[in-house]
Amino acid sequence: MGVELNSAIVAIAAIFALLSGYKFYGTFIEKKIVKPEEKPTSAHELRDDFDYSPARRITLFGHHPSSIAGAGPILGPVAAAIAFGWTGCLLWIVIGGIFMGAVHDHLSLMISVRHKGVSIPDLSGEIVSPLARLLFTIFVWITLVLVIVIFGITDGHSIACRIPLPCDASVCPRY
Repeated sequence: MGVELNSAIVAIAAIFALLSGYKFYGTFIEKKIVKPEEKPTSAHELRDDFDYSPARRITLFGHHPSSIAGAGPILGPVAAAIAFGWTGCLLWIVIGGIFMGAVHDHLSLMISVRHKGVSIPDLSGEIVSPLARLLFTIFVWITLVLVIVIFGITDGHSIACRIPLPCDASVCPRY
């Protein structure tokens, strides 16, 4: 006989952990590593209303989720759920979101902002070497190709296997 656990308790605990991570760990990262400056951003310094233009906060808030929706946040929890059940999926989302995803995204953004909005490959070229820029650019390109292929395989298969009309026995043996 197993112990029953109310899903509302799990959801509240996860939300509490995410908010605590934001408040305490996010504050730690901001004060100890990022150390905010009062300089204007490159959108104001280099404003040309084409490449550089200030955006409203609500617009930036909408851009952020679409920018981070890569293979890790989407396919990672699915892989964790398949391998470890819902507990692994929940841990991936909560712990990964606090200690990996949020920190990586914030630090990448702040590094770019402090260097006039250049990309990370361009910045690696300035700091390390032109070869580093080339290697980083190739790495980013290969990663994007892999993400597109993986999304095409997973999403395409899941959609094709849920709609009975366009499926034949070779694609979806279930029908």
